[in-house]
Amino acid sequence: MGDRHVKTSTSHLRPPQIPYPPSFTHIAELPHGKLISDITILYFYFIRSTFISSAPQVRLHHYLTLVEHHKFSREPELVEQQYEIYQSFLVIAATFVIPLCTMVADSLVYHPTVNHYVRFMNTIIGRDKVLRFVQYLARFLSYYLLRKGYSAKALAPWNAVKTQFGMARKLMRVGKNVENLKEAGKLAGTKNMDPVLRYTAIARQLSYFTYLTLDSLHYLSVSNIYPLPSITPTLSKWANKAWLSGITFSLLSGTYTLNQLSSRKAKANRLLGEGKVEGKRLEKEMFETRVQLLSDACDWVIPAYTLGIVGGKGRLSVDEGIVGLAGIVSSLVGVRAQWRKTAQEGGGIR
Repeated sequence: MGDRHVKTSTSHLRPPQIPYPPSFTHIAELPHGKLISDITILYFYFIRSTFISSAPQVRLHHYLTLVEHHKFSREPELVEQQYEIYQSFLVIAATFVIPLCTMVADSLVYHPTVNHYVRFMNTIIGRDKVLRFVQYLARFLSYYLLRKGYSAKALAPWNAVKTQFGMARKLMRVGKNVENLKEAGKLAGTKNMDPVLRYTAIARQLSYFTYLTLDSLHYLSVSNIYPLPSITPTLSKWANKAWLSGITFSLLSGTYTLNQLSSRKAKANRLLGEGKVEGKRLEKEMFETRVQLLSDACDWVIPAYTLGIVGGKGRLSVDEGIVGLAGIVSSLVGVRAQWRKTAQEGGGIR
């Protein structure tokens, strides 16, 4: 065997020390963790040695490094035997482990769900809904931990996530008000539309235009880009009023739509043949309308709580925890809608 001339004493060989990975240090502190960490670090060096080189001197160097780190036996009769086992593991890794890892990696990279996820995250709405979910999850958890008596140190990360993600989302919304103004103009020129849906949609878009405009000014102030300390609280208050107004019009529109769909479904169910098919289609539309109404109802709680309409002494029993949960639910509804929308779309930022 070509490598059987390995010296039985390794004290004169001092290979450079390779830092012990920090994650393995934590593993070693767990029950039976020393054995787990030893096996893990062995595998780490097997793979590393296989990727770097197959030369005998490189394998010897890695083996000696393992001896230095793990205090493997230095008994003369065991050193050569250990080294042979080490090389056998390298052969196993090169023959089986690496091809298997490559196959798994290829399956993940080209999986349709991964491609769909990339399309989803390439949309501004998709990223915003994910950030919003995390923001309100942090808001709920910070309130929950506070009620449980956790220290300020334990609450600090969640409060930071809540604040920083909120600011990031404000920045992402800057300039979006133009879209709402454009939609309001298009709806104003539409004649072949139900008057109730048309006017509530126009009012909703104008409310969101006002909200996003004031919200952008509020962001410029609180971020110290263009401080407006004298009117910052007023900007926040009126932005929340405009947001609440937009959600209210959305709730009115959704309720009216659900009532109309229910009437049409009742008529379709009395018919045979195509009427049954139409009834099933209307049932799906009604389900989506109910989901949107749930989202709007949850969203309504957030500005209403900020403005003091709900919550507080003598009002509906709403606190930070309920606001956090409401934000989580409406965010998940938004994630679901955007995920479905990007199911068949191509890439690119939208």
